[in-house]
Amino acid sequence: MLRDPLAAQSLTIAMDCLPSDTATIRTLLLDELRLIAREGLKPDELPRVHAQLRRAHEASVLDNLWWAERLVEAQHHGENRVQSIGSEDPIRGITADTLRRALRETLDRGSPSSVQLGSF
Repeated sequence: MLRDPLAAQSLTIAMDCLPSDTATIRTLLLDELRLIAREGLKPDELPRVHAQLRRAHEASVLDNLWWAERLVEAQHHGENRVQSIGSEDPIRGITADTLRRALRETLDRGSPSSVQLGSF
């Protein structure tokens, strides 16, 4: 059986909060994302985004599950598993323009279907 790949995007936001605050926080988050999609990041924000993503990445590579997921993704997409892991800086490709464009594309489809707020 042959299957054609399906292009899909998702946006998941997860954070701890009180159940009574979920509606307010969800609205504030989506408003902020729409503002970034419309106006872009301020010049001082991209380095902070990169730093936060780099810290998250550095913590992730210490987890065997992260490596297993990368191997499965590489095999699924027919990539060379050795070359696809650690071959380039995953943060470098994230620019203010690519972030803005990705947010626009995601938000143009409507509100994210997965905004998880509550105690985790």
